[in-house]
Amino acid sequence: MFKNGQLGGNDMEAEMTALKTGTSTIGLCFDGGVVVGADHRATMGHFVANKNVQKLFSIADNIALTTAGLVGHAQILSRVLAAEIAIYEMKRGGIMKVEAASTLTANILGGRPYWVQLLIAGVDTDGSHV
Repeated sequence: MFKNGQLGGNDMEAEMTALKTGTSTIGLCFDGGVVVGADHRATMGHFVANKNVQKLFSIADNIALTTAGLVGHAQILSRVLAAEIAIYEMKRGGIMKVEAASTLTANILGGRPYWVQLLIAGVDTDGSHV
């Protein structure tokens, strides 16, 4: 965070007009469902490494995951979450709630093993969640 006057006039102007790049993901919640989406590009600054990368994953029948960050980490994390949720659902005999999937994800990410940013969205008995 910058205090008033810490950046000169030209520096502040450059900061305000700098081109921002990165992943775009969106999640919309409505009565009876959710809509999620993500772009397909893998970039490093202005370099496009791949134009067709999966950043939207179904980790359960009722839960979707959008990802930003390191693509390999996102793909591994989506597989881990899908496996953990499948085990949970087999043991419990029902679907995992979206809040529980978010808690599971937070517990996995607590040790910071992956460089990812996520949206978790889904529908359960409590309604729609993003």
